[in-house]
Amino acid sequence: MRVAMGKDLEDLMTYFDRMRNKRHRAIYETAGLITQTEARNILEQAEAFVAMIREKLTKGTDAEA
Repeated sequence: MRVAMGKDLEDLMTYFDRMRNKRHRAIYETAGLITQTEARNILEQAEAFVAMIREKLTKGTDAEA
C-alpha cells in the first residue's frame, strides 16, 4: 500500500498500521485497549481514505475514456 499510494500518505499508512496492531491486541490479548475516541477517529480516517481511493479510481477511469 505504501508503494502504491506514494510518500504523501506515509503518515496515514503508519497510522493505519499502528491501529491494525492495536486492534489485533484488543481482540486477541487485552480488553479495553482501544478507547471510544480512538474508535471514532480510526473510523473517520478510514472513511476519508476510502473516499480518496474512490476519487483516484474515478480519475483513472476518466483518463482512460
